[in-house]
Amino acid sequence: MATEFRPITKPVVTRILAGKVPAGTFIRCTQLTGFAIRQYDSKASYVVEARVGRRGRPKRLTLGTVGRLSLDDAKAKALEHLGQYAKGVDPAATEKRAKVATVTLSAALEDMLAARDYKASTATDYRKSLLPLDAWMKRPIAKLTGPQLAARYKALPGHSAKARTFRVLRAVWHFAADRAVAEGADFPPFPGGALRDARKGWASAPRRRRTIADAVMPAWKRAILELREDVRDYMQVLLYTGMRSIEARTLNTGDVNIDTRTFMLRDTKTRLNIELPIVQQLMPVFERRIEAAGDGPLFSFGNIRKQWESTRAVCAWSPHDLRRGYVTLAHRLGVDDEISRALTGHAAKDAHGGYVVPTADMLQADAQRIADALDRLATGRSAVISVVERQAA
Repeated sequence: MATEFRPITKPVVTRILAGKVPAGTFIRCTQLTGFAIRQYDSKASYVVEARVGRRGRPKRLTLGTVGRLSLDDAKAKALEHLGQYAKGVDPAATEKRAKVATVTLSAALEDMLAARDYKASTATDYRKSLLPLDAWMKRPIAKLTGPQLAARYKALPGHSAKARTFRVLRAVWHFAADRAVAEGADFPPFPGGALRDARKGWASAPRRRRTIADAVMPAWKRAILELREDVRDYMQVLLYTGMRSIEARTLNTGDVNIDTRTFMLRDTKTRLNIELPIVQQLMPVFERRIEAAGDGPLFSFGNIRKQWESTRAVCAWSPHDLRRGYVTLAHRLGVDDEISRALTGHAAKDAHGGYVVPTADMLQADAQRIADALDRLATGRSAVISVVERQAA
């Protein structure tokens, strides 16, 4: 980089605007120490540089673009900043703190969603979770106080729902704080203490534990088999695979290979494509759906809650209860935890588990064992084969 020492005057600025100063030139002003112009390939910028205090590290701050900012205004800004540097104040850090103080809750949420590249469904869920705080979305997140959060928490209904709202708020807050610190700015800590005072255990809403009880399974299965064919098939896919309902809805005919008895879940919640075995109980289901769907999705219906709402007369349940019940049954049968995770698309629990790459062939036996156990429950028998039954077989 070529460095020139000269007074920075209007003729110098005119030469720069005329393109007569080569790129990479750094012009230091001999009349105002610390004031300079840096010439880039396509533009030139006014800069100011100095130490923060007597022993501080050298700092450089861009004041503006030559041609857009007048020379007189640039020198005035340089004098202002040089005065701050002399007093030990870093104007760049001051600007960052001011910027951080104005970041709204809405902007912080969108920044977090973009930076972490969440799936669209997850991003939508996060936005919905913060709807109860809609009045705060345009407010600077750093200016929300503990008493405000505590009062809002007490006013919201439903422990589980509002606990989730404030867990998402905490995640957004921590993201904004981490970004502020990375940029050298301060950010207030999340006022979790005020929320704990508002309601003990606010961040630990009880995990849902509902499954379809063994004693109810026969009546539930009979009710499912009386539903419309596509809805019935859909519920059986959820029952015998434990997959997420959104994953079943995104299955296409091209994802199913009848010849190899496998199907593929694409871009799952863990961002992986997972090949899984087709159990015997689902072979006729997949064949029927492929014939009906042609080249499209296996299940192309909209909201089907009204279709299966009648089955809730047997017991209260939701499609996700089938996933919870599948994992629970796998545990009852002694299925290896890593196999159970692979069958249901859960992430490995540690680094070692991440090195295990289960194939559909590896999963076939345990998947079939779980499916057979579900059939046993649906006929009023125990999920686990007794010694007498094993000897009789």
